[in-house]
Amino acid sequence: MLSEQDVTNFQILFKKEFGTEISREEALEEGLKLVGLMNNIYQPMTQDEHDEIERHRKATASKVTKNINK
Repeated sequence: MLSEQDVTNFQILFKKEFGTEISREEALEEGLKLVGLMNNIYQPMTQDEHDEIERHRKATASKVTKNINK
């Protein structure tokens, strides 16, 4: 659930980003959708998983750079 302050902050950010004001109900609905999306896509990783990704990134960095410079 979002607090009243979260809803207010969402309204402020929405207006800054899109130039349009939204109601508290719309802000609550859209804010909850955003939180749900983040819960679905954000998966914390272990240190071992992070280390493996870094090893892979370093191993392939020169190939990526070479392909970009073509």
